[in-house]
This record gives sequence, structure tokens and C-alpha cells, in this order.
Amino acid sequence: MRRRRCARKISYANSLAQLCARVGADIGDVTRCMGADIRIGPHFLQPGPGWGGSCLPKDTAELLHTGHSHGVELAEVSSACRTNGTQSGRIVDALCRTVPVPLAEARITALGLTFKAGTCDVRDSPALAICGDLSGAGAQIAGYDPRLDMMDHGVLRRSGVAAVDDPYRATKDADAIVVFTEWPEFREVSWVRVAERAPSAVVVDTRNILDPDTVTAAGLRYLGNGRPGGF
Repeated sequence: MRRRRCARKISYANSLAQLCARVGADIGDVTRCMGADIRIGPHFLQPGPGWGGSCLPKDTAELLHTGHSHGVELAEVSSACRTNGTQSGRIVDALCRTVPVPLAEARITALGLTFKAGTCDVRDSPALAICGDLSGAGAQIAGYDPRLDMMDHGVLRRSGVAAVDDPYRATKDADAIVVFTEWPEFREVSWVRVAERAPSAVVVDTRNILDPDTVTAAGLRYLGNGRPGGF
């Protein structure tokens, strides 16, 4: 049950993030206030590209199936799953609105390919699912991950991702750079160096792990998830 509760909290945070972007609020302020209530707690209130991995999709699907078998709708879990499924559309729409070229001509860099940091697991990774959608729309996708050498590159290719083993080579000539996974290494990226090779890139931070001022000071446009001016 704990995992299903996590799925609901993550989906709720993503819905709130979408609202915050529309009204000019900051999701970080909202979730800090929510998490201060001990009945809610701060865990799993960070927005992102959607939940994945080997557990949450399986567990929520199993619970819905059990409920359906016994005539119980479990609307809260069903709604969380639907919300999770819309995150790709949110990110693709943000790219369509901000990338300086049509999506079918865009060069997009995916920073982070695993479903979460600290693992090489790409099972049900939202990053790969969204990359597959972008590739299907005609975009060229270069992907970098700190655990790239431990991944099955055939899985990456099937999602339209060309693996690149260096973040600066991966971002060269990019029209957009999408941070999908909350790897702490991405905070250490030199955005000045990135901007020298991709001066028109839009940086879409789905995890809100970057410092917006650092990115914009380098001359790049920054879009945070549920942040003012973001998506």
C-alpha cells in the first residue's frame, strides 16, 4: 500500500505543478507547506516526468485489477494513473511551444535515462517513454546518463535514443535539453560550456534540480516544472 500511496502523491504533485505554472506560483513553495504537515510529510511531493520503474506501475495495475474483479472502482488510484500518463504530453507540449524549430526538425538531448537516480534500471522509465514520443514526432534524441555503460543500448535505440557518453558532446547543437532524472551530477554541469555549443537551447528541468539563475546567466532559456514561466 505504501507504493500506491507514493504513486498518488507524485501524481498529485504533478497536477499541482501544472496549476502553479498556469498561475505563476512555484510548486516548491506549495509542496514545502504541504510537507510540513506531519500527516502528509515531505516525501514523494517532488514533480517530475512521471513515475515508473519495476514497482509502481505493476502495483497500481494489480490493485486496479483486484478492485475491478470485486466491483470496486478505486477512483483515486485510477486517477493517479491517468495523471501519470499525461506527463509526456505536458513535456512534449512545452517543447513544441518553446523550441526554436519544428519538433520534427529538433535536436533534443535527454539528460538522465533511468527512472530514478542511483540506479541503472530503465524499466518503465518515463524518460525513455517520452523520448519515444519525441522520436516518433521526428526529433533526433541524444541521451546521456551517468550509468550509461551499464545499460542495454538496444533498449535505448528502440526508444529512439542515440547514447552519448559525455554530457557536453550530448548537448552539442541541441535545440532543447531535457533533464529527466534527478542525478546530482547534473547540478555540476557547466551551463556556460553548454551554451557555447548550443546557444539557442531551451533547458526543460522536469525535476527542478538545476539553479535557474545559473542556466539563464549562461544565456539559455530555463523552464521549470511548476515554476513561474515554466510548464
